[in-house]
Amino acid sequence: MTTDAPRRLAPLSAMVLAVGLLPGAAGADRLVTGVSYSTVYGATAQVDLGFTDILSSGVDLRLGYRGGSDGHGTSLALTRDWEFGDTGLGRDTVLTFGIEGYSRDWDFQSYRRETYTAALSLGAGLTERARYSVGIFAQHDDLEESDDDVSPLILQDLGDSHASGIDLGLTWSNRQKGASFALGTEARIDLRRAGFGSGRDFSQVSVNAETFLPMGRGTILNLGFDGGLVASNDGDYVTLLDRATMGGGMLRGFTFDGIGPRDMDTDDALGGTRYLAASAELFVPTPRDNLWLGAFYDIGTLWHLPGLDGADIDDDLYWRQSVGLSMTFETRIGRVNTSLAKPIAEREGDDIQYVSVSLSTTF
Repeated sequence: MTTDAPRRLAPLSAMVLAVGLLPGAAGADRLVTGVSYSTVYGATAQVDLGFTDILSSGVDLRLGYRGGSDGHGTSLALTRDWEFGDTGLGRDTVLTFGIEGYSRDWDFQSYRRETYTAALSLGAGLTERARYSVGIFAQHDDLEESDDDVSPLILQDLGDSHASGIDLGLTWSNRQKGASFALGTEARIDLRRAGFGSGRDFSQVSVNAETFLPMGRGTILNLGFDGGLVASNDGDYVTLLDRATMGGGMLRGFTFDGIGPRDMDTDDALGGTRYLAASAELFVPTPRDNLWLGAFYDIGTLWHLPGLDGADIDDDLYWRQSVGLSMTFETRIGRVNTSLAKPIAEREGDDIQYVSVSLSTTF
């Protein structure tokens, strides 16, 4: 979903030309830089800078910038954790406060977006493998027109708006933390209920699960599933800000925002309120311990856009499918995933992407 539902990283959809890492003076701070070319973002340079425990305050800071010929995006996040150990609320109880802001202005979208969020959450273990979280959030959004040819279905959502409410989450995992190809299963369900005060009033639910199974001779089968929905609590209409999007890392072979309901007159992706995706990928080890080759099959759909009175939009359910080859390379700065995908089921108006590269790093 376009808010806080867990997502796989959207790929850069072309070749990463340079990536670097510089440790901070205390060995905890990180700088990741890179340049790339993308069918979605064009030629871009990217910088991610992270600091941990600033001035011994316990506050972590992350700054990000990505810019190029076709737009730019910036992000800032501040987080503070308080660890209480085992309590009556559960194991390894942690209270987290975070402030996050980001701005996006890219040519492939006909609008600019700024979002600022403050959240307070409490997480604890129910068992050795299961954890829960409960929290509150407040979010402010600003959408502005950035293209003369913008869909009237987007124009109606432009301007300032806000949302506040509660978040609930439940996770279960028997996989080793921090290991990319550790065997086992992990699953997560997230619920969001917005509508406190006079802001946007909606509910979201997302579910994702992933399992890694041994297939003999070091090969591993990875099966994944994602699904979710969003619904308005005071009518049928769900704003563009709160809808789901699909493509990119969730459905290889298609660009970010590449499938789903679309205004065919302006070629603007409108998002949807229901999504399903699944993936099967077989990983084969190589003589290099940090390099894996794979073959995959992806399937997904994004549909259902109620409340658009008088609009001729096809929001029915249509499955998209793709097959392809992948390469996963573990580096000091994170995991680089490269894939070559071929859509085998698509719809008119879908945006196709054959090559993708994504970098996943953790500060």
